[in-house]
Amino acid sequence: MKNSYAYAFSAHSELILSETANTRSQLYALIDAGQLPDSGSLLRRHLAGQASDDLFAHTCAEAALAASPLLVQIGQKEELSSRQIGLIDDGCLKKPIISYLQTKLSLAALSQHLKTLLRIQTADADFLLRYTDPLLLGPIIQRLTPSQRASFLMDIEHWWVTDHRGRLQDICQQSITASPAPLPLTFNAQQIDALLEACAPCFMMAQLRNLDRDFSMQLNPAEQADFVFKALEDASAQGIEDDSERAEWCLSRWLEKTSTATRKEKTSA
Repeated sequence: MKNSYAYAFSAHSELILSETANTRSQLYALIDAGQLPDSGSLLRRHLAGQASDDLFAHTCAEAALAASPLLVQIGQKEELSSRQIGLIDDGCLKKPIISYLQTKLSLAALSQHLKTLLRIQTADADFLLRYTDPLLLGPIIQRLTPSQRASFLMDIEHWWVTDHRGRLQDICQQSITASPAPLPLTFNAQQIDALLEACAPCFMMAQLRNLDRDFSMQLNPAEQADFVFKALEDASAQGIEDDSERAEWCLSRWLEKTSTATRKEKTSA
């Protein structure tokens, strides 16, 4: 399989830890544990004894506490920290569910800040903002106003994710000069529409995994992203913009791909 380690952080641990070295800053892992089998119960056992907090605790999402994202404090000794990053990679099955944050905030203070970001307000209702999913974090940040971004990234020095090509990205690269917006954040209709469109590839991957189990069995997460990005690009080129039609298009392309692969296997046999 290609790109099977694309979302792992071990390859970037030296760079990440060099940013934290010789500073008063602390490194944290934010893990969207609800995407793991048994909501990450095995990972939690592996991390037993490490300082951590469940982000859904004492929030609007407490009813889903068993599937809560997990905030884990990483040790400050480089050798230990590097092992912890590798342990988290293994415990998360190389899935795109990890991001790392550097800040001077304590675990309690950072957790409280992140909890306030979970709920967003709109004209019609309040919603849970799934920014703990690294695949959604970038699109969310890009759709915030400067004031909202100032609130979102307050006191966070670095926030790293990896993309499906294995490239390390820091969403805190842009300087922030705007005054922070009040929390919870309020999204207008245009922001909601733009965010839904930007997150379409993530939603499409989830749909294909539900529609055909082979999609996740035959492709690792990075390969799934490659396939969906290309399929959606081809759909747009064909003028297909309706959500249900795009889903049908992507599914048909996937079934066509697997059918072709099956014919090749029979021919070679």
